[in-house]
This record gives sequence, C-alpha cells and structure tokens, in this order.
Amino acid sequence: MKKFLCLIMGVLLIMSSVLFVGCDNDNGDTETKQSETAAPTDTETETQASEEIETLENGSIVVEDVAGKSAYQAYLDSSDADLTNYTAKTTTLSVTEYGASKTVSTVNVDLYVDGELIYMVTSSPDTPFMSSEMWYADGYLYVNADDEKYKEEMSYEDFVFMYLSESADDMDFAEEDFAEAIIAKNKDGSYSVIIDLSEILSDIYVEEEDAGTYTITYEMIYDMDGELKCTVVSYEATMEMDGVTVCTSNISSTEISAIGTTKVTLPEDIDSYEEYDWDFDDEEFPDMSDWTDEEIESWYDAFFGEEIEE
Repeated sequence: MKKFLCLIMGVLLIMSSVLFVGCDNDNGDTETKQSETAAPTDTETETQASEEIETLENGSIVVEDVAGKSAYQAYLDSSDADLTNYTAKTTTLSVTEYGASKTVSTVNVDLYVDGELIYMVTSSPDTPFMSSEMWYADGYLYVNADDEKYKEEMSYEDFVFMYLSESADDMDFAEEDFAEAIIAKNKDGSYSVIIDLSEILSDIYVEEEDAGTYTITYEMIYDMDGELKCTVVSYEATMEMDGVTVCTSNISSTEISAIGTTKVTLPEDIDSYEEYDWDFDDEEFPDMSDWTDEEIESWYDAFFGEEIEE
C-alpha cells in the first residue's frame, strides 16, 4: 500500500537550562544555592506547560500513543477483533453550497451482522423515500422499500461488495502509514488517530485547472482502554462551476458496538417476498470478460440507448 503523505501536527519540545555564576563571597554562594534549588514560579510553570502541550482546535491534546500502544498496534488489535458479528450505526451529513443556495442531507444506516445473516436499515429525515429495510440470508437479498417487498438471488460475496464495503472498516493500513498520523487524547478520555488521505487519493480525482481543492481525513476513535469504538471519514471540497463557487462537505461517522453479541432475525412474512424481475434477458448480454473498457461502454450506450428510444 502506498505511503500516506499527510501533514502531522507535532510537538516541539525546547529544553533550556540556566547557568548561575556564584560570587567568591559566602553571601554569593548562599544566593546561588537558593536560586538553583528554588521552585519555579507560577508563570514559569504555565510557560513550560504551554511549550510542552500541543492542542487541536477542539481542545484535544496531542499525545504519542493510544492507551500505551502505538497507533499502528491499536489499529492491528482492532483489526483482529471478531467483525463477523457486530452492530454498526453510520450517520452521514452532506452539505452543498452552490452560490446562495444550500442543501443539507442526512442519511442514517443501522447495520446488524450476525455471521452471514445481515439486517440493514436506511433512513433519512430529509428524504423519506430513501428509507428501506434489507435482509441477507441463505443466498437471497430481501428488500422492503416503501411497502414494496421483493427478493433477489445474490451471493454473499456480491452482497458484501455492493453494500458493506463502505460500512465495514476495511481500510488496509501498513505501519508506515501511521508515521505522520496525529494522535490526540480527547476531553472524554478517548483517543483519536487521524490520517490525511488527500495525497494518497489524489489520483482518483481528475486533476484539472478548475478542479478546485479538497481534503479527506480518516479518523479512528478508541476508548480509554484502546478499543476501537468509532470511525469518521471527512471530505471537503471547493471548486468553481459555471462561474459560481461550489462548496461541499461530507462527514460520515460509524459507531461500532455489540461485537460478538449481535442477533438478527428475519421478518415473519419473509416467504411472501416475490422474486424481483429486472426485465433483462440474460441472452441479450454478451460475454464481456475480454472486452476493453471502451468496447463495454460503447455496447452499454447502444443497448440502453435503444431501450430509451423504444
């Protein structure tokens, strides 16, 4: 994995000492000894504290480890946890400002994983039509959306790829990725490990003259004992579009709980869910395994273009 090139806010400790030169007489020696052994004044203590403690904007204190463990070790320990059974609650807040207009959207996803039996609830106070319930069991995806109930045959691997890849904590970090991470102790005693992903993900975004600027950070929050309890992904971007400044921000936080104790049950009317018909004839889709991206795109444009014209 590429090394994350991110900015770390470090602590610069300046050590200084004061040399006292005593006089030849006794009074001078006495005064020198008193000066050397005297306790620092309140002003000196406050100055030393301000020099040795670095704080973030939210008041968190920059520290060197997570409950006695390095940031990488804390990450490894959380990765080794049994994530085949857990509860994850994700809240995503998106804000877009286009000139004078402003759009705010909140989406909540509650995920319950009990082995290969999975339940997911999606809701949004801003867009009610996004609300839905989903279950995965025995090779089928069951969906209840707007009182429409259907099922679709799907492998567990496809379900995880399509629906859980962004919900589960599947980041694959190496030790060097934490070299410049920020480690902070929060006011409630928890710890935050913050990694700037802006540089490593820069190749994903088209670098054009008017592409604007963006920042992406990934934060892992541990409790006072060093156990992972939450992850936060933050994205902010500013660009010019048609002569108008567009600002977007997206903060997605996921709280992890009930590891090893989550239970999932299927709805009583699960047998009434009907097979969903996508209205696609499998014979119409050729084998594209050896096609180039351009050939695939051209075929889809032609296929769906003909469908739309009809």
